[in-house]
Amino acid sequence: MTALNLFTSLLKLGLTIVTGMDGKTYTEESVSNNVHDLMMSLFLFSRENEESLTKQKRAFETTLKLIGRHKSGNLRTQAQLLSGLMQQGQILRR
Repeated sequence: MTALNLFTSLLKLGLTIVTGMDGKTYTEESVSNNVHDLMMSLFLFSRENEESLTKQKRAFETTLKLIGRHKSGNLRTQAQLLSGLMQQGQILRR
């Protein structure tokens, strides 16, 4: 279902939609009277969705790299890092 279809189907149910990003309020009547606002909100929805997908892709790629480093033994845990710093005298034990 596209954003426009979902948006209009919710309005047809009699719901009022308030968008958090621009604070606009939409009813079935207001959309009929001002299509420009609806189109701008749909554009913003699309852009935000693309940004979210980009962030998701980057996080997934980073996770795969970390898994690869762990499997190859090139990923040190925080405990290993702290232990190394303690051995070098950079962190004092209490």
